[in-house]
Amino acid sequence: MKKILAIIFIVLGGMTSYGQSDIFIGQNFRKAYEQGTRSKDGVPGEKYWQNIVDYDIDVKIEPTTRLLTGAETIVFTNNSPDELNTIVVRLYQNAFKPGAARLQSLSVEGMNEGVNIAACTVDGKEIDLDDDESFRIDGTNLYIKLMKPLVSKEKLDITFEWEQKIANSEVRTGFFDETSCFVGYWYPQIAVYDDIFGWDRLQYTFESEAYNNLANYTVDITAPDNFIVWGTGTLENAEDVLPTDIYEKYKKSKTSDKVVHIVRKKDFSKLKMKSSKWVFKASNVTDFAFAFSDHHLWDASSVEISGRRVLLNNAYIKDKNRIYGDGVEVLQKAMKYFSEEMPGVPYPYPTYSSFLGLSDLGGMEFPMITNIGSINTGVLMHELFHSYFPMYVRTNERRYAWMDEGFAIFTNSHLLKDEFPRVFKMNGGGNSVASRFKNGMKGVCFDIKTCPGFVPCYGVYDHDIFNSVDFQNYLLPGYVNDLLCEYLGREKFREIYKRYVEIWAYKSPTPYDYFYCIEKLAGEDLGWLWKPWFFEIGSADLAIDSFEKGILTVRKVGSRPLGVSVTAHYVEGSDLAPFYVAHNISVWKNNQDVLKLNIPNADKVSSIELNRDMPDYYVKNNYYPSVKDRYRDIDISSIVGNYRIKLFGIDANITEKENKLFIEVKAKKVKNYLIPMDKDHFVTEDNFIKMALNRKDGVIRSVTLTVNGHNIKAVRQ
Repeated sequence: MKKILAIIFIVLGGMTSYGQSDIFIGQNFRKAYEQGTRSKDGVPGEKYWQNIVDYDIDVKIEPTTRLLTGAETIVFTNNSPDELNTIVVRLYQNAFKPGAARLQSLSVEGMNEGVNIAACTVDGKEIDLDDDESFRIDGTNLYIKLMKPLVSKEKLDITFEWEQKIANSEVRTGFFDETSCFVGYWYPQIAVYDDIFGWDRLQYTFESEAYNNLANYTVDITAPDNFIVWGTGTLENAEDVLPTDIYEKYKKSKTSDKVVHIVRKKDFSKLKMKSSKWVFKASNVTDFAFAFSDHHLWDASSVEISGRRVLLNNAYIKDKNRIYGDGVEVLQKAMKYFSEEMPGVPYPYPTYSSFLGLSDLGGMEFPMITNIGSINTGVLMHELFHSYFPMYVRTNERRYAWMDEGFAIFTNSHLLKDEFPRVFKMNGGGNSVASRFKNGMKGVCFDIKTCPGFVPCYGVYDHDIFNSVDFQNYLLPGYVNDLLCEYLGREKFREIYKRYVEIWAYKSPTPYDYFYCIEKLAGEDLGWLWKPWFFEIGSADLAIDSFEKGILTVRKVGSRPLGVSVTAHYVEGSDLAPFYVAHNISVWKNNQDVLKLNIPNADKVSSIELNRDMPDYYVKNNYYPSVKDRYRDIDISSIVGNYRIKLFGIDANITEKENKLFIEVKAKKVKNYLIPMDKDHFVTEDNFIKMALNRKDGVIRSVTLTVNGHNIKAVRQ
């Protein structure tokens, strides 16, 4: 019943009268509202449009030489109201050329000569590749000047023949070893022309990811006949290319809930395909990628989503099986969660494949296929989630990466908590959005007390003020979604989240579409949340102002709203359990900057902690008695020293800094101030490590460090 009422509320919310937030709107966005392509209701405008591209590609790969040879036919449909005189084409692999502009370093071995275009035609007419007026390459962009304008609603046929060396590096894609490779960013691709920026002319420098047209693909991939190929979309000729025994297992996996081991290690000694050509088709996707190997194992299964079966493939190598063997089961559970719980939208594609092709711990997503490094639960879930953003909802990762990464951080935190509680509890609950954001606050500033304040999501302003990409794109927007969920209530937020995905499915929302859509569905002005977190430099900082006569006064010192949690401890012998109270950000909604809380049994209160479980900017003002008062009776010199953790063969060094204790474990890159809980118990500012002093004959002989619930003894040297 509650769910039904929530849905009714969301529907009616679209008719609710509310004051729309007064947020800064850039000129390009204002123009879109004036032209009717966008609406301040947060839905596509009556005149919204987007271009469509159809690709028919034949590609041949030669693993021994790393040569990729391709030919493609492109049909570009101009759905814009504009006449187009130039077509912009992306040549991503030019980023690997010597001297190319890029924001990641490459070894000499990792460079190549980029894309070598052998031929190009436009509407059947051959283009002179040496004519800079009609065919000009600038970095990773190719500009083709049309002989006559492409008017609205007309189509344009373009063909390319080209070759390139596949990168011998792992910048998102490339060779993993001599005979296994993930191929992405690999074909001449029509750039996006939209209602906000016109042609997307941004160069590919390895930092940003993708913003692509909605497209349809037919791709024929020719590989040596002892190689397996996985790709975006459905394998159209499985029976014609796979050996009979392998095909039977593949066919079984498409209807099986259990994992089917399609290709095992023993199969490679006799592995030979019926054909060297693999045919894939994909509709309504933003890109195409594929992977190949002559030694990756292949597991598969399927999962029922909204009355249909979705095929799940896992390709991995044997020596990493110990961290990859349960990958299919993780994907099944995660896909069910995304489809039925949050965002609650059925997975929109027929397949999904995960390929172990990176040495680092991350991954790189493409439609229906991911290049992945560490096959742990978190990485698998994160990359699978990107099927929703930026692929199903086509957010512009090149400018607004936070619009997909923030939802990924938020949603996967809830998935871990709901479906993988053991993983969620690892790192002391460090997989919660709040704790990850809290650690990110320190990580971006290195020394939190010298940080001048935290920047907003740079995508709104289209530049990165402090070059803190992970913090701005992942942690900050993830945490704001978490704050919003707590404020609105999980059920209401979930329905709003679902409707946002449904409204913008296959379309391309901007940050303002996100802000206005959420407001419309919530039925209220949320500018008090958007402004400080997305548009202004500031911090999220609360402080204990005073505790008098049972009234705790909490002051909002920073400009950014965050939740409030208070824990009061009572004197020993009182037999009173700690008192805990929490409030969401609603307490700061109406420009309020002071909150007064009643603490029961005030005469027996020994100490109070504010926001131990929140990403508060400056935690030293979150204690009663104050940190300074707590240290008043602590003999710091009796604790300072070097402590040996014999279990790991490393040292914990405790020193005095600013009249406080400071712990550093260099081998684990841990360094933090210690806050006294009493004369024998301390906790680090980030609440990650608890420390107890162990005395013998009144002398401190060792300390017990508690990390993630594990007690670790460190002996004084």
